[in-house]
Amino acid sequence: MRPFLPADDPNPEARAKSLARDRKDYRFDTSLGGLPLAAEVPRGQGYTVRYMAEAVKVEATLTANRVGARRDDRLDDERAKYHDQLFANGFIAGMRAELADTKARGLIAAPLAFPSHLGDYDALLDVVPTPASRAHADLDAFFAWQRIAGANPAYLRRYDGQIPLDGIDVGAGDTASKAEAEGRLYVLDHSSLEGTPTRPSFGFERYVAGAVGLFVRTPAGPLMPAAIRVRSDLPVVQPGDQAWQSARNALAAADGARQGLSEHLGQCHVFANAVLLCTARELAEAHPLRILLWPHFEMTLAANETMKTAVIGADGYVDQLQGPTLDAGIEMARASCCDRSVRETSLHRDLALRGVDDTTALPEYPYRDDALLLWEAIGNWVRRYLGLYYADDRALHDDTELQAWYRALGEHLSDLPSIADRAGLVELVTIVIHRICVYHGVINYGSYDHFAWFPNLPTARWGPLDTTDLLQIVPPLGIAEHILDLMLPQRELRENTLGDYPKHHFADDRVEGYLARFQGELVSVGTRITAREQGRAFPFPYLLPSRLAQSIHV
Repeated sequence: MRPFLPADDPNPEARAKSLARDRKDYRFDTSLGGLPLAAEVPRGQGYTVRYMAEAVKVEATLTANRVGARRDDRLDDERAKYHDQLFANGFIAGMRAELADTKARGLIAAPLAFPSHLGDYDALLDVVPTPASRAHADLDAFFAWQRIAGANPAYLRRYDGQIPLDGIDVGAGDTASKAEAEGRLYVLDHSSLEGTPTRPSFGFERYVAGAVGLFVRTPAGPLMPAAIRVRSDLPVVQPGDQAWQSARNALAAADGARQGLSEHLGQCHVFANAVLLCTARELAEAHPLRILLWPHFEMTLAANETMKTAVIGADGYVDQLQGPTLDAGIEMARASCCDRSVRETSLHRDLALRGVDDTTALPEYPYRDDALLLWEAIGNWVRRYLGLYYADDRALHDDTELQAWYRALGEHLSDLPSIADRAGLVELVTIVIHRICVYHGVINYGSYDHFAWFPNLPTARWGPLDTTDLLQIVPPLGIAEHILDLMLPQRELRENTLGDYPKHHFADDRVEGYLARFQGELVSVGTRITAREQGRAFPFPYLLPSRLAQSIHV
């Protein structure tokens, strides 16, 4: 469609009718915990045939994987215990009906019992890919690596007194006070999760720790864990202590809850939904900004409609697998999307606010370094594109649809960058595209490698916070198998690619050169990231442009 700003459209009556029609089709529904979701999926916004075919393939893989797990001899002892508990001892009160409801989803392909050894989890990975974290999960160095290059890599921040330093050993030839003075201490602070309500799932209690982890960038270079406080009333634990693996689990489970609920659901899916609806309701189809953004919304409403039931519905993945209760989890997603400052999520500003922008203090931060390359490429593309239609700042004020779009966004999101000038509009649009493509890319497509080796990044803690026996706090085997049902589609389903806009999508011939330039910059970014990968201690391929989706659709 040929682009026109409102004042330039030769057919304003048709434009007004089209916009009125979209306002009927694209409506907000905030009845689910205040989340700004869509009331329905308009015609043409559902899953594509190709997507559905790929989804069928993924489900077939999961089915075959369940069959393989049932046949694996390593689970024989657990099956025997499961059988005795179910039939000889009457099982857990109230579980018979729950099992009947969940049997069709494969939850009892493996028993609802804790593993006798962590290697038992390998039996659940029969035909599905081996998660990348499987080979490194025991290493403290990899535990630290995931804070800067894992599935939730944008939460680490500079130490500011969150945990006492008295008696903490940060390694030979170094001290905590010296590291603090040199800006080499960092924290993963999930203390706000303390007291989060939980409930049992499949007969197993779930726990959420308000854990705080202290990390030090060592003089030799790598980031390493130094201490963890699982709860405010529990002692600080350090590497080598008997409770260290348990403390790591508590911090990882808190990080898993934050990743799944605040970052993945709130910051990505719900955020994209809010921007999509505001765009459809306030910008006509011919508006240049809507034309730019629309491919970044492909299948998003369909994915979020599925999310309403499969993920955040009663007995959905959040209800069954995450530590917080369903209501608490939905509130975490809502607050992250609607209450968090959008302006502060601008990449440079976010890095500065977290104190991780200093490459001298923290020279190795793969997420920061790769994301900045993409931020620059996207920002250049947005600035060049919008410059075709807004010759000066006054043009922004004269665009009635743009101003209405901005006001609508402000009704659902907080602290937007000002669009008083073109630089502010470029920043806002860059935030939107970067969030949808880059931030969601690392969180979504990196999830399988980290969550699907179940002790590494659990969706919840399955034993009390003061339990030190790792085998009594990791996911029970049947629940671990259910985690695969959530994670494998996130790995496999990518039906579009950043920068690959539909053919002839931009009817303005002037865009062609800028688009080719953007695509060329993405190729260069890919080359630089590939070169960086050669020198990294562990892999972080998730921000390769060729692996980034154009829209949120899974």
